[in-house]
Amino acid sequence: MSAGIKGGAMAPEGRPPEGGPSEGRLGAVVPEVFKVIVFMLSSAKLLGKEPKEYGPFRLIDAAGRLAAVMVKCGLADEAVRALGDEIEKEKDYGLDTEEDIARFLDRVLALATQHLVNAGGRVGE
Repeated sequence: MSAGIKGGAMAPEGRPPEGGPSEGRLGAVVPEVFKVIVFMLSSAKLLGKEPKEYGPFRLIDAAGRLAAVMVKCGLADEAVRALGDEIEKEKDYGLDTEEDIARFLDRVLALATQHLVNAGGRVGE
């Protein structure tokens, strides 16, 4: 059973139902998020064939891609922008070893946690 974002069934030919995500800003988000989903699924398929160290990098890359989509579509707050910037800055140059990845994740998770604490658990409001 296929459901649209509003929880209803998809219209014929795979189009969202009236009033669904194709209208307004959300309509721009759906294809971009879909690309991230496809990237994540193809990454999952490759995990069994690649060195285990690639797994964390692929998840970091997916988080960066999702942050970039949020920025592009005007849905990012300062915390999302900061995390996206940190990911982009490090992913191509500074994540060579498991220790590098662990330090990076500790740093960005601390940033994200601090934002959540400062925002009272509310993000993007």
